[in-house]
Amino acid sequence: MRNVVTLINDWRQDVDLFFDAEPCQGATMAQMGENLARLTAGLQPIQSEVNAAQLLANLRVRVPQDVEANDVNTKRAKADAYWSKERASWSQPPRTQPLIFAGGGRRLKIDYAAVAPDFVIPVPDEDQYVEINVAKSYARRIRWIHVARGGLPHYIIGEHTSEQNDVYFADQQVLLKEGAKVMSCTYDAVGVLKTVSYWYREMPKSMDPASLRASSANHPLLAVRAPRTNCPVTMPQ
Repeated sequence: MRNVVTLINDWRQDVDLFFDAEPCQGATMAQMGENLARLTAGLQPIQSEVNAAQLLANLRVRVPQDVEANDVNTKRAKADAYWSKERASWSQPPRTQPLIFAGGGRRLKIDYAAVAPDFVIPVPDEDQYVEINVAKSYARRIRWIHVARGGLPHYIIGEHTSEQNDVYFADQQVLLKEGAKVMSCTYDAVGVLKTVSYWYREMPKSMDPASLRASSANHPLLAVRAPRTNCPVTMPQ
């Protein structure tokens, strides 16, 4: 029970920090306010609108520049004070646990107690599989990193035609034989986890985005973004 209470308190602290650090007149607050009103009215969120960006721009309340700057600076100071109190836990080295499975499969598991908001987690270049966990994460910051040979995105067979599924399966088999690696970055989006995938280090030679897009605009492999060696510090769009 104590662990559950700790998790709830940590989540509440992160939410409090979010409201303390976000400018009142900023786009994030405007979007939240609009979506709460839409939810109450039984409407879809503003992101579902074709012209969502323009709608959000129109929602933003214009205030004198000096007033807005003061609001931003005050809240940034509160956020900095919070991070400073957490700094002691950032100095703890991660726990590393290498595992070797039957058949020669390798897995490297790394656990961080906590990381600084701007800390870029180093990702070792393991042959088979790397799993990195952050026990204490912050709003819109990294929570898990997975790097796997063949860690290609899953897709729901029932959402596609049998012909599309055959194409997807064939394309994945080509990449699996090539030993393609995918790095999945999972973020704590204030109570909701969001995963963004990247090709790890380099795009597979057999990967042809234009060809995949021509076969299907919703091809699952198109969800994997341009190559990276580290996850972005803050949650990308």
